[in-house]
Amino acid sequence: PLGALWHGAGWTFIVWGALHGTLLCVNHAWFAFRKKLSLPKIPKPLAILMTFFVVMIGWVFFRAHTFESANHMLAAMFGVNGWTAWPPDSMIVVKEDRAWKPIILALLLCWFFPNTQQFMKRYLPALGRKEFSDLKPGPHRWWHWRPTIPWALFTLAVLYVVGREFDKVSEFIYFQF
Repeated sequence: PLGALWHGAGWTFIVWGALHGTLLCVNHAWFAFRKKLSLPKIPKPLAILMTFFVVMIGWVFFRAHTFESANHMLAAMFGVNGWTAWPPDSMIVVKEDRAWKPIILALLLCWFFPNTQQFMKRYLPALGRKEFSDLKPGPHRWWHWRPTIPWALFTLAVLYVVGREFDKVSEFIYFQF
């Protein structure tokens, strides 16, 4: 809830913060419950899909100005009003601007590449949380960050690509606060 108040004073932000806080509590409770009863882990693909689904629901409340607009968006997401094709404006963007290429690339990066905790694993970035097996130092992987010339060049290349995007017009999400 405090994160919600930071982002805005609307009730939709309170719901967003409460949802995320509740889901974090559920996550920690499940971890302790599973450990206590020696239950197997949820398969990783299923866990990723579950997390993606509930976070996606939460972001509806984050972006909605009112509960009415949030309910309308959720109803559309779940097909309450029937299923239709993409809105015409979306199709124009995807067809003409070739927006599908960066979208596909971003999805591949998000779903199949290591996250920042895994990427920086050698340095235990999660504030010393060593009880998570995938954060313990382990075998050296090609994608673990190291202070080397190739990684410096890679970092500069990423900064260059990001820098080229600065001239694009995009509405700042917090402009109304």
